[in-house]
Amino acid sequence: MSDYADRWNAALDRQVVQPQRELREAKKEIERLRTEVEVRSTPCVWTEDDDTGIYYTTCGRAWLFECDGLAENEVKFCPFCGHPVMEADDE
Repeated sequence: MSDYADRWNAALDRQVVQPQRELREAKKEIERLRTEVEVRSTPCVWTEDDDTGIYYTTCGRAWLFECDGLAENEVKFCPFCGHPVMEADDE
C-alpha cells in the first residue's frame, strides 16, 4: 500500500504543490522587478556648473563633456547609477 501512497503523493506534488510553489516564486520575482522598475524610473538630475561646464549628478558624481551638453551628446541614462537623466532647470 505504501507504493500506491508514494505514487499518489508524487502525483499530488507534481500537479498541485509544485505549481503552487512556482506560482509563489513567480509572484515574488514580479514584485522584485516592479520595485526595480520604480527605482530605475526615478531620474538622476544633472546640474551644469556655468563656470566650469561640469555636470553634477544627484547620484553624487560629476561629468565633463569635451563639447556641447546633455542633449547634443544624446545622454539618456546616467553612466554611474543607470537612472534616466534629467537636466536641472536653469534658475
